[in-house]
Amino acid sequence: MAKRKSKSDSTTVSKKANTKKTDSQQSTEDASAAENKGSLSRFLGFFIPGVGFGGAFLLISALVMGALYWCNKTYFYSDSAQSWQVEYNLPQGVWMGADVLEFVRKSNPDLFEKPFDDKTLLEDVANSFNLSPIVKVVKSAKRRFPNTVVLDIEYFEPVAMVNVNFDKGGRGLVPVDKDGFRLPSVYFKKSDLDNYIAITGIASLPTNPVGSCWNDSQVEIACKIASDLAPYKNEFGIVGIHVHKSSEIDKRYNYQPMCFDIWLKNNTIIRWAVFLFKSTEVQPIDDELSTQEKIAILRQCLQEKGEIKPDSPKEMFRFVPKKEVPQPTNAGEKQ
Repeated sequence: MAKRKSKSDSTTVSKKANTKKTDSQQSTEDASAAENKGSLSRFLGFFIPGVGFGGAFLLISALVMGALYWCNKTYFYSDSAQSWQVEYNLPQGVWMGADVLEFVRKSNPDLFEKPFDDKTLLEDVANSFNLSPIVKVVKSAKRRFPNTVVLDIEYFEPVAMVNVNFDKGGRGLVPVDKDGFRLPSVYFKKSDLDNYIAITGIASLPTNPVGSCWNDSQVEIACKIASDLAPYKNEFGIVGIHVHKSSEIDKRYNYQPMCFDIWLKNNTIIRWAVFLFKSTEVQPIDDELSTQEKIAILRQCLQEKGEIKPDSPKEMFRFVPKKEVPQPTNAGEKQ
């Protein structure tokens, strides 16, 4: 006589069947996901052999980020009508990279007609870019095959504006770099002028072309001071540098030295340096403190008093030439 199945036995059989069905569905889904992932891995592996899915994803991400960074740091010129291209680093600050290329295309219109394998191409490209008044030097020029000339350019960096009186009675601001090289003022907006230290008191006029040195020792010294002070312009409220001849005759030289004073936003005037200009001789006569020592004094004064305001321009650094500074003596030694 056959044994009758109980309700509990039926329930157990049903649960096993459902479990088997669920396992089968999960296995099918896992197989589908593995197949999709395998397809993507095979696709990426076609372009990047030997690299797994995760490695390929990271590598592609790095390449995309690198491409974005490169586009932000370089200027890439391409003309479909030409057989080669030029790539160069962008200038900083107010300069515009497109103006460099525009200058080259106007000054040497036949340059881009040269074939890429021309023996003098690199030299011609470097010389053409060097002629730009905002280019200091083309440091290197290289071919990158199949059709790109790669330039590494160093640009002039403006540090100050020289206030000059022109022959016709007008006044103007001439941008200069740390060595006194003139830069084209057409690249500056009025809003840019406040970003640079002003230099006043210069009697000479710039006669050399833009991109050339001013050839005035007073301008060169003022530009060097401006370059030293530029990082502290906002901290100390530095507005400008005034160059003028001292009203007092230096007894050591029987000559009136030239003073380089700095003035601040609170109308404080500080004597920064004094030089002797006599014939072809240019000599600092008050050089007992270095630039960093002077900066430290200004910073200490600002921290202690909340402002920099000495009683007189000469007081801040107590100008005493080194050769006149009393030397310490040992105890018991005759004075």
